[in-house]
Amino acid sequence: MVRSPEDYVNSLRDGRVVYYRGKPVDDVTRHEILRVAINHALELYKWQADPELRRYLTYDDTQYGTISRFYKVPRSPVI
Repeated sequence: MVRSPEDYVNSLRDGRVVYYRGKPVDDVTRHEILRVAINHALELYKWQADPELRRYLTYDDTQYGTISRFYKVPRSPVI
């Protein structure tokens, strides 16, 4: 199942220990620099939630249900 944008952000608040340039980061979701990458990923989650874009960004896996195409193993060089 494809996560919602909120589920993604909440999953990053799991108590993991993160350092940025040698300094501990209390909350990666609020860090000025790390938040840039999080915002980028959030856009993908938002696009996957859009019914018009969902068919291009997800696929139905027999084992896991609907998941991101980023996890699909390529079977040929053809897109």
